[in-house]
Amino acid sequence: MGILPAQDYETAKNNKNHTGECPLCGARKTVIAKGFLVRPSHAIGGGCQHVEMQNMNTARADDVANWGDKTMRNHRKGECRILSYTGKRGEERTHPRVIPNCILTRGQCRRDGKDNPAPKDGPDTIPHFVDALLIEGMEDCKGDKEYTQAEAKKAVKHIHVIEYTYTDDEKWGQALLGKYKKYGPLMDLLKAHGFKATLHVMATGRTGTLYEHNKKILEKLGHDSREATKALQKLHDLTVKNAHDMYWLYRKLVQEHEQNRIAEAKRKEKEKANETHPT
Repeated sequence: MGILPAQDYETAKNNKNHTGECPLCGARKTVIAKGFLVRPSHAIGGGCQHVEMQNMNTARADDVANWGDKTMRNHRKGECRILSYTGKRGEERTHPRVIPNCILTRGQCRRDGKDNPAPKDGPDTIPHFVDALLIEGMEDCKGDKEYTQAEAKKAVKHIHVIEYTYTDDEKWGQALLGKYKKYGPLMDLLKAHGFKATLHVMATGRTGTLYEHNKKILEKLGHDSREATKALQKLHDLTVKNAHDMYWLYRKLVQEHEQNRIAEAKRKEKEKANETHPT
């Protein structure tokens, strides 16, 4: 039964389809379908907008980014620069989530050409924020001086853009297509500037399902088959742990919400009784 507790399985098995509102955030969610829990996905999938659930969802994304950064650095081959949007849970990231200016400036991804747009200026025309980059041929650092765009074009052999995404276990293909559609214009822009570039999307099922697609990506990034399998097992274990933690946090918050609701109802009932029959 994986992370689903037995009592929830039995409840689902003995009930018909049911759709209700999340008691924490009010979102509509399918609880039961055809005798089985469809997805405790409102909890595991990041659908609940309760602040504690959203914080846990962000922390899960941080965990995957850190896993990816460590995996690439441990097994990188040859000269390359690795930039990852990583950081400890709840803390500021150690690297900016942007492509280096020597590759593309943010202004080159915007119609207004602004490298430092204000919030009122609206979103970038082409995504300039990515989860990770592995840039073949570029040194990790070049003293205190960054590459110029001319130097980067001469040095860079291949740019690997890496995106991580969680998805419903059976909908990973849709997740891939969504990322390819979003970052397709960025890849076209990189190629138009003379760079060889490839987009890799690491999709992971929310309950820990891994796909052969991910192993092929790691192999393209320099891992041998054994290294890739070992790294993906760590990702699976991490995902299962986070799904378990999110699910039980959701149950705890719902239980506390229900206890508070009952306590408030009793308080109001007592107040009403006192007004009706004052002492």
